[in-house]
Amino acid sequence: KVYLSETGRSKRTIENHLLTLRTLYNKAIRNGLVERSCYPFGGDNIRIQNINSMKIGLDKEEMQSLIDLKYAEGSPKWHTRNIFLVSFYFAGARISDVLRLKWSAIQKDRLIYQMGKNDKVVSLKIPEQAKEILEQYKKDMRFDDDYVFPDLKDADQDDKLATSIRIRTTTKLLNDQLAVLAKEAGITKKISTHIARHTFGN
Repeated sequence: KVYLSETGRSKRTIENHLLTLRTLYNKAIRNGLVERSCYPFGGDNIRIQNINSMKIGLDKEEMQSLIDLKYAEGSPKWHTRNIFLVSFYFAGARISDVLRLKWSAIQKDRLIYQMGKNDKVVSLKIPEQAKEILEQYKKDMRFDDDYVFPDLKDADQDDKLATSIRIRTTTKLLNDQLAVLAKEAGITKKISTHIARHTFGN
C-alpha cells in the first residue's frame, strides 16, 4: 500500500490491487498451495475499504466545448477526442471495446460487436456523428478484419495478454491527453475515457 501510494496511485487503484491479491490468496488456499495461517487479509490484518469514487459525466455544454476544439487531423489530440466521442456515441462503449473495434463489426448502418467484459453481443445503429469520425480512419484500413483505430494495428490479434497490456498502456496515454483537452475546453471536471460512459448515462 505504501509503495503504490508513493507511486501516485489513487486510493481506489490501491484497493483494486489488494482485491486482486486477496483473490489470488483465496485460490491458493483452496488449492492447498498456501496455509490459511498465512492469509494477510481480514481481522487485525489488511482491511480493504470500499471507496465510492465520484464519476460525473459531462453535460451538453461541456461536450459541445470538447467537440468544438480544433485539432489537426492525425494529431494525438484529434485522435484522443475521436476515441472519447466514439465511446460516447456508441452508448458509452468501454474503452477496451472501442480500441478493439474492427471494420468487420460495421455492417451497413449498424455496429455489431461482442463486449470484452461479459461476451454480450451488442447491435447499435451508428449515429451520423460516429459515421463522420469512422470515415476519417477508413483510408488506413488494410483488410476487412482490421482494427478501426491505429492503437492496436501492430499488435498480435491472437495474443490476448499482449493486447490487454497494450490496451491498458493506451488507455493511460489517452487519459493523460484527455486531461489536456479538458483544460483547453475549459472543463473543470476530471475527464477520462470512462467518463464517456457516465456522460452517455446522463
